[in-house]
Amino acid sequence: MVLFLGLHLFLWGDSVLETFVNSFKLLLVVIFVIFGSAAISFCKEATLVCPLPDKYTTYGPFDKNGIPMRDFGGTLGVVYHPLVVAEFASYYDYLYKQTGEGKYLAALLNMSNWLVKHQNDHGYWEYEWDNSYEGVFIAAPWVSAVTQGFGAQSLLKGYAASQDKSYLEAARKAIVAMEQNVGDGGVRFKLARGCFYEEMPSNPPTHILNGHLTALQAMWEFLELAEDEHIHHLFDEGIEGLKYLLVHFDTGYWSKYDLLMTAIDVQKLFLIVPKQVLLPEITASISGVHIPLKFQRVENSNFKSIEGTSFHRKDVTMFAAQLVIPPDLRDINLAEGLKIQFKNSFSSQYKMFVSWPEEKTVLLPISAKEIAFIIPSGLLGHRTGVAYHNMVIQQLLQLFKVTGDDELRQYAQKWKAYFEQYNSVISREEQ
Repeated sequence: MVLFLGLHLFLWGDSVLETFVNSFKLLLVVIFVIFGSAAISFCKEATLVCPLPDKYTTYGPFDKNGIPMRDFGGTLGVVYHPLVVAEFASYYDYLYKQTGEGKYLAALLNMSNWLVKHQNDHGYWEYEWDNSYEGVFIAAPWVSAVTQGFGAQSLLKGYAASQDKSYLEAARKAIVAMEQNVGDGGVRFKLARGCFYEEMPSNPPTHILNGHLTALQAMWEFLELAEDEHIHHLFDEGIEGLKYLLVHFDTGYWSKYDLLMTAIDVQKLFLIVPKQVLLPEITASISGVHIPLKFQRVENSNFKSIEGTSFHRKDVTMFAAQLVIPPDLRDINLAEGLKIQFKNSFSSQYKMFVSWPEEKTVLLPISAKEIAFIIPSGLLGHRTGVAYHNMVIQQLLQLFKVTGDDELRQYAQKWKAYFEQYNSVISREEQ
């Protein structure tokens, strides 16, 4: 399962146009995946639209004032999307710095003015439609740490280009708003140590790494322009939360995009039963919470021989049940993994195993009447894609530079090593 999002390399240093273009396209995909499933459409001309270079596309029309919009299609249709406007502000800022042309400066300030005008009294940019992420429903109106962070960054670009203090004030307002807890309609999720700024505020929490890192980036960029004890506290608290959870974003071979408890990567529980033997009743629970298991027969041609088993397909029947982790388990200590217990009168006639993506399997001993096994925390959540994996590395390295915290550098170096190992495997396969 995928859905692995990150942010742009160009936010943290000099970039050539090609890198910027690729990063820009990547965020378009991010917004496309998170905020809707309609097809991407091309830019439509409008009265005040700043011309787009040929390499750039968008996914909705511009309004008569040159503000980009998002076309979801269906009943929602064309809407203003704060993250889209913030992205275009960053895009125009880049082109203004590259060319010095006044039209790009005007476009940047046009985006910045829209962001200022459409902040609510608390400093949020609200989304007025319902949303969902991997089965977690979010009712309108809702807010997002990635929008707050990226919106603030774009306003800081407007301030740097114009010295208009209204942009600086609006950026501060957007950042300070993130101190509000998720339960109160905000984005801050309190942890045992520090906090996590949620891209998709929900219960159970999604803990999307990209949103949290974007919020931290915005905070530090503000502090580089103006000292502010309040924002410094929010930044320090977020860094502490990042360090507290980083271990759970490490699979041992790659990075993860989120820590959504209901997104455990266990796909199926399989039971191999000798023919003429009835399917036993099996119950499962995690930390005392009952998990319903409904086994369905699987055609023998659809499963492979598993290492550690010895059977003839013509002599057995295979059943499979989906493992779904209920929301009640959202407060489980991730470091301990998820303990599942099965109670039944098993016999050595049966074979049982759990299966993960990438053809991973674990054979379960079922000779005893009761079995228990641990699903490790490394299997919780979704793994990132290659591009996002590398971008998170750059974000961690930048945060290391501004904080001096070596733990952040160590994770960045470890994840870089994962990528190099992955790249070497891909290179060998292509030869």
